Amino acid sequence: MPLPLNSRLIGFTVILCASAALITILEIKNARGDIEQAKEHILKEAAVHYNNITVTRAWAAHFGGVFVRSNGKLQPNPYLKEMIDEAAVQTQTGEKLIKINPAWMTRQLSEMTQSEDFSYRITSDHPINPINRSGDFEYEAFAYLREHPGEKIYYRFDETEKKLRYLGGLYIEESCLRCHDRTRYEIGDLRFFDTEKLSDDHPDMGGSYPAVEFFLDAGTPKKPDEKTEPDTGRESKDQNAGTEPEKRLSENDLQYGTKPYFYGRP
Repeated sequence: MPLPLNSRLIGFTVILCASAALITILEIKNARGDIEQAKEHILKEAAVHYNNITVTRAWAAHFGGVFVRSNGKLQPNPYLKEMIDEAAVQTQTGEKLIKINPAWMTRQLSEMTQSEDFSYRITSDHPINPINRSGDFEYEAFAYLREHPGEKIYYRFDETEKKLRYLGGLYIEESCLRCHDRTRYEIGDLRFFDTEKLSDDHPDMGGSYPAVEFFLDAGTPKKPDEKTEPDTGRESKDQNAGTEPEKRLSENDLQYGTKPYFYGRP
């Protein structure tokens, strides 16, 4: 006996709603899968950048830095107190050469390769140059790496600012002590970070999902008059509240390879 029309309509409606719900669930599941794949891809890219810059820095450190021709504005690095006598030399033809130490080289490379979706810097919790002082995220990462000596990488996906922050530790080696005071550092110390940031404009993120930040420390660069919002959504269980004020750089700072919108935190 055929079902009444009303019963058939109700049954059809239930089936339709169940199908719509199932399709929605599958779409959400697929979207989450796409996001996880994007995260994995960006993390791999961050690791490649980190490895490249650390190898380049190690090469410069192996030779104690490199000399470059002065462009008339470039002056010897005043923070190379241990090497001040060789911070600049003059060739037999009278040409002035400036010594670029590994950390300074890393800073200049970061400014040259900086883009809308990627940037990085070098920092430390015990810097020679105060511009390299760590911020909230770096201190958070530093604490984590000290508590987990077998690990070298710390990262966090920031869902609010839509970026990835990725930090890799650099350990003190004999070549580092050519520029850094032996009384403050020992071989094997974890002192430096390469911090990289990748913004939501990164092509692999499609502009639709918060990208990740990486030390090499990435994301959209902040201008001096902008305030940095609290970091959220980190991978570790540690909690960290508050923000640090932006630091305006002096002309002396700018002379040594810094940009005011890039190195904002003190």
